[in-house]
Amino acid sequence: MVNSVLRHQLVRLQNREDLTRDEAAELLVAMLADDASDVQIAATLVALSAKGETVDELSGLAEELRERAVRVNSGHEVFVLVPRARARALRKLSMSQRRPHL
Repeated sequence: MVNSVLRHQLVRLQNREDLTRDEAAELLVAMLADDASDVQIAATLVALSAKGETVDELSGLAEELRERAVRVNSGHEVFVLVPRARARALRKLSMSQRRPHL
């Protein structure tokens, strides 16, 4: 199945056309859709990067991401979510810096 929004926006990006804020938000929705293939998403992101992202494009993508984000209420004053690989590296570093008890 072909995602028509991605196909259309990919052609525009390959032609070095800038997207509006709303079009960039629509692009993110299209990339997250079930019918978007990995190849389409990759090609779109490469084309956007090669063209050079504008402030409006980045803002539209960020706004749409924020709208889709799930708020985490941890009950703590400060809550930092660390990716699993980074957490393992930090734990390993922490353990290597511990001094033996004398």
